[in-house]
Amino acid sequence: MPSDAMPPSRPATSAGGDAGDVTLASVLNVLWRRKWLVFGLTGCGLLLGVIYGQVVTPLYRATATVRPGITAYSVDGGPVREWFRHLGREKSLGERGEEAAAKFLRRLGYKIVGRQDRGRLGEIDIVAVDHRTVVFVEVKTRTSHDAGHPAEAVTPDKQRRLTQVALSFLKRHDLLESSARFDVVAVTWEDRRRRPTIEHYRNAFEPVGQGQMFS
Repeated sequence: MPSDAMPPSRPATSAGGDAGDVTLASVLNVLWRRKWLVFGLTGCGLLLGVIYGQVVTPLYRATATVRPGITAYSVDGGPVREWFRHLGREKSLGERGEEAAAKFLRRLGYKIVGRQDRGRLGEIDIVAVDHRTVVFVEVKTRTSHDAGHPAEAVTPDKQRRLTQVALSFLKRHDLLESSARFDVVAVTWEDRRRRPTIEHYRNAFEPVGQGQMFS
């Protein structure tokens, strides 16, 4: 045989594996040897997604100018703490109703600046800004109307307490000169239904009791 003749080629095989063969097993083996790098990159991607979804977007939405020179920011302790607080547990009917109400109000153009704001006198479900008006929103959620319409739970006594809590909020945030009003959102979320029925009552009641005059 001439010395420069080409050697006969070896037949292709489906198993065995030359060094140059790329098989699924070899790819998985490489990924497993570099598992910490793969897990690290995946974790960083998930973390960036959480930061954007739970911090950047909510903070952007939660900033609203109340009047020239005064800006109100979210006062609920931050979206991150709220997210971790709800992580790993099933949300109550009231919490789901408040989240649905907040999404509904955002679609109307409201800027949500506070959720479950607690003060010495009580709690406000949602604090929002509608144009130049501070809006205190009371959310009532029911699974049915058997015991009455959700909005009927906002009794005169409840209105009086909400007035006191709202006035305290305005004082704490130096917003006494801002216009303010009370809205009520009634949420009916029947069992086994994915979406609730939401009714929004704008300027649902006037401030009640002493110190009720809002500008």
